[in-house]
Amino acid sequence: MSKPQKIILIVGLVWCAICALFPPRQYNGGASDARIIPTHEFLFSPRFQMFHYQEQLGNYYSVEVNGGRLLAELALIVVITGIVFLLQDECAKCFREAIRDAQLGAAPNGGPAASSGKPAGPGGPPSVS
Repeated sequence: MSKPQKIILIVGLVWCAICALFPPRQYNGGASDARIIPTHEFLFSPRFQMFHYQEQLGNYYSVEVNGGRLLAELALIVVITGIVFLLQDECAKCFREAIRDAQLGAAPNGGPAASSGKPAGPGGPPSVS
């Protein structure tokens, strides 16, 4: 496993850990008001509590981790990390070729190389300075 691939895996694991520390919440029972929006909250925060009273609405409601949404988020992170992990070699190769072409003076669209300032041979178009 190459160093960039290890970095990709570590970034994916850190992303999953952050996602698990800030899980999506859902409200149960009596919280059908449109002003209550499910959010992500730090798992060990005092605001992430089982029963919550919202003064503006004057009601109690229960808060819990939305397991389905958390699982979907983690699955999406795993898929994105896997795709980047598998395509890392191809992307690196394309990036190296683009840098090499830029250093050689090739046109970015695959056209002819830029003029070196020397006049063209007999029968060729003159160079533009």
